[in-house]
Amino acid sequence: MSNRKYRKSFKLDAVSMTLSSEKSHAQIACDLGLKETSLYAWISQYRGEVLGANHDMTAEQELAALKKRAENIQQGLYVPLSSGHDSGLIAAELEHLGIGFHAYGFRYGDVIPPINNRS
Repeated sequence: MSNRKYRKSFKLDAVSMTLSSEKSHAQIACDLGLKETSLYAWISQYRGEVLGANHDMTAEQELAALKKRAENIQQGLYVPLSSGHDSGLIAAELEHLGIGFHAYGFRYGDVIPPINNRS
């Protein structure tokens, strides 16, 4: 792993592979002979370009990303619940995948009934 320059097309391919694969970021970086920090920087820089203008991920990409993130957790997974739909969806998908997690919520500025209904 050196400080060499990579073509943009290689970076885009690496980001696309990372977003669609069930392998960990670390494993993909190793497979490509990259520093993991370089891969993370490319993901930050090119994610929108790889996913398209609206930055939406397919359901399969979202599940793969969720599995990857939860796979290497060492200290437990904590999901903050809010009155929005995103946190509820994440909790539901974790439950569906059989991934254990702890949920918590705050009573500051959120609409409480939707949070209480998720318990």
